[in-house]
Amino acid sequence: MKSATTLATPASAATADRQRQAFILLRTVFTAAPIIFGLDKFTNILTDWTMYLAPVATSVIPLPAQSFMYIVGVVEIVAGVAVAVRPRFGSLLVAAWLLGIIINLLVLGSFFDVALRDFGLLVGALALNRLSPRQDPLASSAARRSAAAPPAECGTGRRRPARAGGGPPGRRRVLPAGEPSTAPRSLFPQPVKLATPDVPAGLAPLTQRNRA
Repeated sequence: MKSATTLATPASAATADRQRQAFILLRTVFTAAPIIFGLDKFTNILTDWTMYLAPVATSVIPLPAQSFMYIVGVVEIVAGVAVAVRPRFGSLLVAAWLLGIIINLLVLGSFFDVALRDFGLLVGALALNRLSPRQDPLASSAARRSAAAPPAECGTGRRRPARAGGGPPGRRRVLPAGEPSTAPRSLFPQPVKLATPDVPAGLAPLTQRNRA
C-alpha cells in the first residue's frame, strides 16, 4: 500500500530553496528602500521631493508641500518596518502606497518614467506577498527544530526489567509478616526431612541394636 505522505525530492527541495532566496531578497529591498526614502523626506538629500507632489494633494489637505512630505516620510518608514516584521501585511501596505504615488504622478501629468518604475515596484511588492508565509519564518523554523528534536535520554536509554515481587532491580524484596510471596513455585515438591527424636544416652545402644 502506498503511503499518503509525499517524500521531498531533490527537485522540490531546490525549488523551495529558490523561493526562500527570492523571498529574502524582496523582503530586504522592500524593508530598506521605504525607510531610506522616508528618512530622506526630512532632509531632501536625494532630491527635492516636493516637485513630485500634485497641487491637488495640497488643495485637499491644506498643508505646505514640505509638511505634506513629512507625513509621507512617516508613512514610508512605517511601511518599511511592517515589511520587516510582518512581510505578508507590509507588502500589501507598500503596494497600496505605490499605487497612490502612481495616481499622484498621473494627475500631475509628468514624470511618467517614475510612474512606470513605481509600477514595477508595485508588482514586486505583490510578488513578496505571494511568497510570504503566514507565520514568521524564523519562529516557524525554530518550532520545527524543537518538534523534530528527539527526547533526552538518561544514560543508555535502557531500563532493566523489574524483579519478581517488585522493588528496584538488583535487590531482593523483604516481605512483611503475613504477606504471601509472589515468587514462582517449583513444580516438583521438595523432600521433607523428618526430625529425629532425642534419645537418652543410656538407651542409645538399644536403639541402634533395634534398628540393626
